[in-house]
Amino acid sequence: MTYIGIIQSRMSSTRLPGKVLLPLAGKPLLQHLADALDQSVLANRFVIATSSEPSDDSIAAYCATHDIACVRGALANVAQRYQTVLAQYPAAAFVRICGDSPLVNISIVERAIQLHQHGTSDIVTNTLERSYPKGLSVEVVTADLFQANIAAFDAQDQEHVTRYFYRNSAAFNIENFTSGLAAGDLQLSVDTQQDYNILNAFLATIADPVGRLDVTDLVARYQAFLETYHD
Repeated sequence: MTYIGIIQSRMSSTRLPGKVLLPLAGKPLLQHLADALDQSVLANRFVIATSSEPSDDSIAAYCATHDIACVRGALANVAQRYQTVLAQYPAAAFVRICGDSPLVNISIVERAIQLHQHGTSDIVTNTLERSYPKGLSVEVVTADLFQANIAAFDAQDQEHVTRYFYRNSAAFNIENFTSGLAAGDLQLSVDTQQDYNILNAFLATIADPVGRLDVTDLVARYQAFLETYHD
């Protein structure tokens, strides 16, 4: 079964514009995700899904100069971008990753794909019962299921891609996996300037490739860091 990673990304964030190309520990946020997902054994490739708005020309240009696959589409209709990706790069299922998650952990991605491969779930996720920090969210969605239901998406579903399936969960086989940690309230995504400042300082303390750290180790290091961090 073929799997494709889709990183949804745009420059027009309301709280921190341009965040996906901000330098974080020496390289843009987007490059952190690309480097992590490039290590996947189970996903055949990954693609950046950004908008066709001029504001996202810089993302497309970055991808072009760094040999990263990039597909563009409607700004508000993110689901349509996913359709475009699947049309250009057919796959049995896709792995959804948000572009503001530079600490995405490859072991979580591989675990989600394995659960989808060897089970009967339409969707595998770690977001319904949050035990992983925000920023380590992963969803694996069967492509045919997505394509068969997209016509029923409302405007919010189009923006949030998997919302339709969760709000109609009785009709689908959705599997949630957990970390065994009480870490659901930790913020490891970049939503605000403060988030960026904290993660930038945290990554300066990490010598290992953060995307390959054991999750328990990552959480322990981050919690210890927060105890001494001062903005």
